[in-house]
This record gives sequence, C-alpha cells and structure tokens, in this order.
Amino acid sequence: MYRGKVLLAISGGVDSTAAAVLLMQSGYYVEGATMRLWSDDIYSAEKCVEDSADVCAALGIKHRVLNYKNDFKDEIVSYFLREYQNGRTPNPCVLCNRRFKFGRFYRDALEDGFDFIATGHYARICESNGKKAVLRAAYQPKDQSYVLYNLREEMLQHILFPLGDISKAEARALAAEYRLPSAESRESQEICFIKNDDYIDFLSRFGPPSPRGNFVDMSGNVLGEHRGITSYTVGQRKGLGITFGEPKYVVSINADDNTVTLGGNEDTYSSAVECRDFSFISDEYLKQFMKNNYSHAAYGGKIQAKIRYKGPLADADAVISDGVLRISFKAPQRAATPGQSAVLYSGDMLLGGGVIDHVIK
Repeated sequence: MYRGKVLLAISGGVDSTAAAVLLMQSGYYVEGATMRLWSDDIYSAEKCVEDSADVCAALGIKHRVLNYKNDFKDEIVSYFLREYQNGRTPNPCVLCNRRFKFGRFYRDALEDGFDFIATGHYARICESNGKKAVLRAAYQPKDQSYVLYNLREEMLQHILFPLGDISKAEARALAAEYRLPSAESRESQEICFIKNDDYIDFLSRFGPPSPRGNFVDMSGNVLGEHRGITSYTVGQRKGLGITFGEPKYVVSINADDNTVTLGGNEDTYSSAVECRDFSFISDEYLKQFMKNNYSHAAYGGKIQAKIRYKGPLADADAVISDGVLRISFKAPQRAATPGQSAVLYSGDMLLGGGVIDHVIK
C-alpha cells in the first residue's frame, strides 16, 4: 500500500541505509538526499556523498545533494568556535538539527512536494488522543531524542523515524540483507565536521588564540597556569597539563578573567541549572512549566532531566519564570556544563529543553 513520498536524509552509513530499507518495505516512495556540509575533513565529507549515492543506486532510488556548506560554516561552526571562546561547551548537533535537518532540509522537502522527511535518528513518534509526541527510542543505548527537543508538534506529522523500534544490530542486519557495504561501516564521528574528533586541535587551527591564564581554587587562590580555556570542560580531571598531588577537577570556566576553577570531585555537583533558548514540543507542555502553572500531575507525577547526550535521566522539578527555565534536581548532578542542553522527559516522552546558561551549586 502506497503511504506517501519521503525525502530521506542519507549519509551512506548503516543507520540511514536501514531507514531507507524500512521505509521502502513499509510502502513509501523514497528518495535520498545528502546534505553537503562544511567539514575540516574534506575527504570524509565527499566520501559521505559518494557512499550515499552508491547506497541509493543499489536500492534503486533517486539521490540528490543539497549544498548547505557555506551556511553550515557560518551558523554551526562559527557558533561552536564562539561558545568555546566564551568558556562554554556547546553541542553543535542540537543546533544543526534545529537549523538544518529539521530546518532547511524539512522546508526544502515539503516545498518540493514531499509528504515526509525521514532521518536515521533512534527516536519514536507516537500519536495519543489525536496529538503527536516524541518518545525515546525502544533501544535505549542508541536513543537520540536528546538532540530533538527543538521539534514542534505541528512538524511531527511530516517526520518519520524508521529506526525508533529497532536496535543497532537489527539495523546492520537489514543493510546486510540487501548486501549493502554500509552494513560494516563504523560508527559516525561524534562531531561530524571535526577531523578525528580532535576538537582541541580544531579550535587551535580555526579559532583565535586562547591565551594562557590561571588555575584557581574554590577560594580564588592561584594554583598554576593553564594553557587556554578552550582546552578544558567542566568535570574534566585528566589532561590538565599540571599535577597537584591529589585529583583535581574542572569546576567552572570563566572567560571574563581567563581562569579555570579547580576543586574536588564533590565540587563538580550542582543542585540546579538555568537555561536560555528553551523550546518545548507542544505549547501545552510549555504552559505546564510557566510560573504558578506547573503541575506534576500533568506528567504522571514525575519529571526527569538529562544534562548531556550520554548522561542518565535524573528526577527533577522545572519551572519557567522571567524568561528562564530553571531545572532543580532531586539529587545533585555531576558536571552540569554551560553550553550543553538540559532536556526534560516524562518517562519516555520528550517534553522540551534548553541551553544551560548558569549552574547553581
């Protein structure tokens, strides 16, 4: 049965290949599109385009290339560099999903007559009482819902996540069944535009020089010299470049006075975070967190927060007041980091999230 016309974001890897197979098996007309994005690794970027074209040819579907290269550099790479210079640790995938995969790619596909876009994200979309919602993937180790909190409910009727109910092993098996080379492809890089995931080298070559400054203790006393704030992130212990006779951890980074504060592991824990640039899947979700309107009962009496992509879910409260989303943890959380996203869930249901601006000890 014909179910509609889909433009699939395809990278040539196993996930998007398996997504193509599942869509075709389910009765969709599928075309593949590869986004040409700026990358420090030109060879890998072009190989991605070539591999995607090969996969589409093997599956007998059309392939196109969408050139977002310059805009990606201006919007995503510049943001990445700027955040590190400001002493923050960004997650560029969150912004890329918002601006490109579910921004330009989404709009371009619908304007070109497609009914849906699809991606290889491990996440689910469900319908309850006539409304769409985003859920964590059935296969929890690969869940990618964390980077999707900027989606909006009205968009979900045009988005498909074919991999939401399967495991990584099942995705590889699908690719192997069709004898596609992507079945044996390795995992994609953590940050797609940085060669070998070496972000410190990337920052040193593309960002302005990061001057040396002082390591300080929790009282502001100088402990030694650091090699530039872009070399560190909150919670880090190894690679500080200096020894202290006892374990020291990065507690905070201050770009204003070019200091990195060190303390014990216990000093890396925080009770709450305040977020800017927040977004919720549904306006109904948003209203529940507005001041004097928040209700645990709306979400079965329990809210969880995740403060990093691979981090655990933590029980929390949340409220929006004066344009700030404040998330308070039931138990202190380690290494909450400005620039990363704090994402809210109710069980498996993705509610929304925002970019951490301040950490409260």
